[in-house]
Formats: sequence, C-alpha cells, structure tokens
Amino acid sequence: MSIKASELRRGMVVNHKEPKSRMPPLILQPETCMLLLTVAALSSFALGQTTQQNSDVASLVQSLNSKDWQVRREAANSLRKMGVKAAAAIPALAERGAKDKDINVRSAAILALIDVGRGHPKQVVPVLIVALNDDFSGIRVDAVEALRKIGPAAKDAVPELIRMMDAPSHGASIPHFAGALDKIGVDVPTLVGLMDGKAEWAGKYAVEAMAKLGNKAVPDLVKIIKSGSPIGQARAATAIGRIGPAAKDAIPALAGALSSPEASVREAAVRAIGQMGPPAKETTKQLLKLLKSDKSDNVRAAAAKALGAIAPAQVQVISALTARLSDKDLFVRIAAADALGRFGADAKSAVPALVRALKDENWSIRAHAFEALGKIGKEAKAALPEMLKVIRTPFPYKEYGFTAIEAYYLSAEEAAARATAKARWNAVKALGKIAPDSKEVFAAVLKAADSSDLDVKSAALETLADFGKMARDEAAAVLFRALKDKGEYTDISCAVLETLKKIGTSDPATIRLILKMPPEGVVGVGVMKKLGPEDKALIPDLMAALKSVGRHVPEAAIAGLAAIGTPAIPELIKAFNEGDRTVADYAAEAISGMGAGAKPAIPELVKALGNKDRWKAAYAASAIRNIGPHAKEALPALFEMIRERKPGRTGAIGVIGALKPEARTTVPLLVGIAKDTQEDAKVRSSAIVSLAWMGTDAKEALPALRELIKDEKLGRYASVAVSRIEGKKDE
Repeated sequence: MSIKASELRRGMVVNHKEPKSRMPPLILQPETCMLLLTVAALSSFALGQTTQQNSDVASLVQSLNSKDWQVRREAANSLRKMGVKAAAAIPALAERGAKDKDINVRSAAILALIDVGRGHPKQVVPVLIVALNDDFSGIRVDAVEALRKIGPAAKDAVPELIRMMDAPSHGASIPHFAGALDKIGVDVPTLVGLMDGKAEWAGKYAVEAMAKLGNKAVPDLVKIIKSGSPIGQARAATAIGRIGPAAKDAIPALAGALSSPEASVREAAVRAIGQMGPPAKETTKQLLKLLKSDKSDNVRAAAAKALGAIAPAQVQVISALTARLSDKDLFVRIAAADALGRFGADAKSAVPALVRALKDENWSIRAHAFEALGKIGKEAKAALPEMLKVIRTPFPYKEYGFTAIEAYYLSAEEAAARATAKARWNAVKALGKIAPDSKEVFAAVLKAADSSDLDVKSAALETLADFGKMARDEAAAVLFRALKDKGEYTDISCAVLETLKKIGTSDPATIRLILKMPPEGVVGVGVMKKLGPEDKALIPDLMAALKSVGRHVPEAAIAGLAAIGTPAIPELIKAFNEGDRTVADYAAEAISGMGAGAKPAIPELVKALGNKDRWKAAYAASAIRNIGPHAKEALPALFEMIRERKPGRTGAIGVIGALKPEARTTVPLLVGIAKDTQEDAKVRSSAIVSLAWMGTDAKEALPALRELIKDEKLGRYASVAVSRIEGKKDE
C-alpha cells in the first residue's frame, strides 16, 4: 500500500506498518503500553538528569531492538529529544534508519540522527545517503534536508544528490536538492562535468552554480565553449550570460560560438552577449548577420534583443531591426519592436514600419509596437491616429484574471483577449509620451479616464500625469471620481495616486478621501509631498487626520503638513502642547520634516525639552536633531539652559551637537561635561552623543573620548563617537 506525503506526521504514519502491507487497527497490548511508558519515563529522566545519562541511552538503544514498531519509534523520538547527549546511540539509530522494516521507525530514526548526530558527520552521512533511496518519499525529503544542514561535511553525499536530481521519483523538489548542494559545496571539476553531461536538471544546476562563482568560473566556461559538446557549450554560454559584464573576458569565445552549426549554441551565445551590454558591441556585425539570415527563428529573435542591448544607434542597426518587423516569425517581430524602442528618438526612421505593425493580425505585436512608439516619443506623431482610434473604439473582450501559472493553459481566445488588453493599455500610455502638449490628445485621454473599460481607464488615469499642468487644472474631477468609485487601494486608485504624485492636487475633497484610505492614508504620502505653503487651506483637514489616531501612523497627514511648512506650525505647536503623547509625536515629526521652514517652531521645541512629560521632551529633542543646522538659532538658548542647569538641560546637551557647524563652539563645554565624574552618567552620555553628532567638527574631543572608552558605563558611547569623528562607520 502506498503512503501519501500528507499521511506523514513528522516521524509518524498513522495505522501503517509496511509500505506494501496493510496495518491492522491500532490496538495496544498491555505489555506494549508498559514498554511505551518506560521509554517515555527514560526520556523525561534523561532530559532532567545527567548522572544516569549513559545508562538511559543504553536502555533506549535496547528499546530500538524491540519487536514492537511503536516502541522502536518512541525510543527514536526520545533519543532525538536528548540531542547530542545521546551520541552513543548513533550506530543503533543509523541501523534503524537504514534497515528497519517499518517506515515510521525509519523516519523517526532519520529525524533523530539530525539532532543526535550533530558533530558526527562521518557516522551520519552514510545513513542519510542510504535514506536518499528509501521507498518512502517523506524519508528521502528528510534526508536531503538533513544533508543541507550538515553542510560541507556531507560532501560524500554530493554524487548521490546529483544523481537523484534527475531520478524519475525523488520526492524532493529541484530547489530542495540545489539548496543542499549549495550548502555542501560542489567543486568546479564536478560542475564542469555536469555542464557537459546529459543529465538535464543536474546540468541546469551546474549552470546556476557556476554563475554564482562569478568571474572565477570564466576560464573553465570558456574552455567548455571552445571544446565541449553542443549541450555543454550552450550551458556555458548561459552561465556566462548570468554572470554578466563581469565576464567580459569571455566575449571573444562567445563571438566564436556565433558560427556554431548548432542553433542552440548560437542562440545561447547571442543571449549571453546581450546580457553583457555595451562591452560586447564589437560583436555587432556578427549579430546583424545572424539577424538578417539565420535560419533559426530563436536565433534571429535573440539577435534582435541583443542588438537593442549592446549596439550604438547606428543607421545599419536601426535599418536591420526595422526590416525584421515584417519577419515571418511573431517573436522575431516582437523582439525587433522592443529593440527599436530601446533606442528612443534615435529610432525615428522606424516609425512608419512600426505604424504598419499596428495593423498586424496578431495583437501581441501591436502591443509591442505601441510600446516602442511611446519610447520613441514626440518623433512618433504619425502613430497618433491609430492610437486614438484604439481608445475611442470600445472593445468588448472578456476579462479573465488568470495567475501566471494558469496562463500556460489559456485557450487561443483567452490569450488573444490578454494580448488585446495589453495593446490597448500600451496605446494609451504612449499618447502622453508622444503628444504631451496636445489638447486634442489630452481630451481623448481624459475621456478614456472615465471609461467603463478598466484596462483603458487605468492606463488613461496614469497617462494624465504626462500632461502636467493641463491635467492638474482640468482633470481634478475625473481623478476624484475614479478614486471615490473604488474607495480602496485597487489598480484604479493606484493609478490615480501615481498621477497625483506627479501633478499634485489642492482639491480638498480628494485630499480628505486620500487621508481616509487604508491604512489611514499611508498610500497617499507621495501625493501630500506635492503640497506647498499655498495649500494652507488644507491644514484643518490634515490636522483632523493627524489627531484621528488609529492603528497606523497617519503618515500622509504628517507628510502634507511638513510640505505646507511654516503656515502649519501654529496648529502643530498647539497639537504638540495640548495633545496626548501620540499626537505630540506626530506633530513633532511633521515639524522636523520642514527643514528651514521649521524655524518659527524652534523656541517652542527648546522650551519643550524641559516638559514634565518625558516623552514630549524626547519628541522635541528628536525634532531639533532632525531639523539640524536649520535650528542653529537655538544655540544661545540651549547654551544658557546647559550653563544655568535649567529644566531640560540633559535634552539640550543631547541635541546641541546636531546644530553643526555652528555647534563646534560648544565642543569644550561638552568635553568638560563628559569628563566630569560629578555629573550623572546619563548627562555625560548625552554630551558624548552630541559630540558624535558633530562628526569631524569635534576632532579636538578625540583625546578625551579615547580615554573615556575605558569607562565601564560610557565606553560604548565614546567608541561610537570616536568612529564618527574619525569618519568611520560605527564599530
């Protein structure tokens, strides 16, 4: 009887004794109950006592030889709980894990070996290698995981792990095997052999492993390209491509592989060259030849993509790619369109051919042609009529919403619908790039932003941002409706917010709506940052949101108030003084984000350093530090507070160093406080922190700070300060 993975309960398969026989109903005999109770007692005693440890392990080992499978399993479980203290049981566990007839016992023994056998790989690894071929897949999976945990000491298992990757029923996933091999480590000669071998998954693993080695693997990969089998050459080229520009020394070898009689080798070499980028531009002529005349569709498509990545915008390159827009193969046409798009305005000569591609019978090429024209920009105005036609003509297609995995199983009708949706999206997005100053085009996009067609609507809402001031002045109502219709963070609201981040808005209704979006307006932070002093009429709405403390920090309100700046300070100071700690924290954060605009708030923040509420004092100190040099006007007041030991003195000492470069005049004062053993340790540490904030401006404090490193309480503060003043990272 076969056992399903779901039946395994981490070392226990209920009501199963043998993989090939049926287990009778579980009925415990009296003697079995006594044995199980004895094993459990031994486990508990062994965990709590050490003097009887050896005898307890011996008793549990004896139980491993019981005729009853339940007793053997519980003995293994008990030894596992003891961990490395039960190392003497490794041989017995190894025998049970390799040879026991019951899968429950084998599984429990293998799991026990993982914990008991730590530090004893020579005894454990051979058993795990045997377990890799166990009849039960759960045990095989556990063995792979155990070998991964052992790491380099499990190198003897590498050959079997590699063999198992291509076994028809190994139980574990390929990434599982790859993870184990990565942790154990596979030497380069072995990887080279795998790359040139016939095993599919082991060969793919070798490609990834060689790529991870980076430039160190290039010499061996070049050798394979020059003298390996076709499959080895293709894999070596793939690995070089994964390494990227760091493997530029391999470009000559890749160039040589472009003339290989094997299409798979040529394709892999072309793809690798494309991944090299501009350093591989010396291969441009060879790629052009392949693009024009190679018999393989895949090679021509790869050549088009590579030219877009490596070649300069030469006339012959643009011309060759333009010619491929009429290639018989769909993917070559798509690759050519994409490559032309990468050249931007330099590919303007290809516009007529791309416009013709907009009428291709396949919607996929139309989608890529629209995208390429959008990247070419204003030079592609000839495409505007076709683009406007797309968004003005309703297209009733079914919306499927499949996942990426399910997409592999789409019907022809469904795939066409997806391609159509993408094409229409790209058409709308291209309009703003080609004609950002056209009122006619803007009107068409604005109308599309109110469409019931969600694909066109979403694209149009984002495209409005390309029209800048025109959209800010005339699109507010449309954007508000789109946001209100959904009332939550969806594709539509996301498109609206992306546009508003770029063009901004002062519409109170829109601002209020954003502040209420979950979680409490956080998604609208970018929009709020576009506000300015001229938007002071929005302060009441932002303050209301600031005080509506919920589960999340109202970050959008904080960002909006900080962006408005000085006009918001009176309300923020009032909120800081009269609100609870949370509101005070938010108000201080908004003020600290104003930079120079926060100057009017400095006196109140300095005063707050002496607040009886220590949290408000801390928030004020944090705000002054964040404002930094812009708060330099506070220096006299802070200096006086320190000298005269006024309330808030400790806070003043802690922040004064952030007001650099003017704060450098206080270095002697701070050094004196730091060295004064009569001062409280908290006050002395605050002085050291301030010196750290000054950085290189506090160099004269270094001798004193180096002495303070020896101080038991202040040493760590002094060490960090020395590192910062010397321009190093914190140690």
